[in-house]
Amino acid sequence: MVKRIHGFTLIELLLVLTIAGVLLALAVPFASAWSQGANVQRGRTLLNQGYQTAKALALRNPTGTTTAQAAGLKMLNGLLLVCEGNPTAISCTSANATWQSQVPKNTSISIAGSDDWTIAFDSRGLTSAPATYTITEGGVNETNSFH
Repeated sequence: MVKRIHGFTLIELLLVLTIAGVLLALAVPFASAWSQGANVQRGRTLLNQGYQTAKALALRNPTGTTTAQAAGLKMLNGLLLVCEGNPTAISCTSANATWQSQVPKNTSISIAGSDDWTIAFDSRGLTSAPATYTITEGGVNETNSFH
């Protein structure tokens, strides 16, 4: 009596590995685009959160100003900062910010083509001009404006 050995042949294993490799090669670009889109969405969420926080701080007007900027949102080296008073002042740093958040790595948020910018609010919570922003990571871009 001849015993038959059960198992997979080398050809069958190579075929399965080849199919798995092709599927993996097709999935990587989709996963990369998904990750970039998620980071752009995260950047938009952080930007809107910082904008609303700065606006609320300006309405509370902790510095008691009536003629100058009460608060502002500042982007500096990938860090979003909300500060009391004039956000363009050198004193608006991560050490004295009332709110701060790091933008996801490789994600840029620009206003008027600049990656380092400020938005100032007066004591009524209003900005001097409407701002249009662009959030970019890899091949994913989103342009919008604050409402």
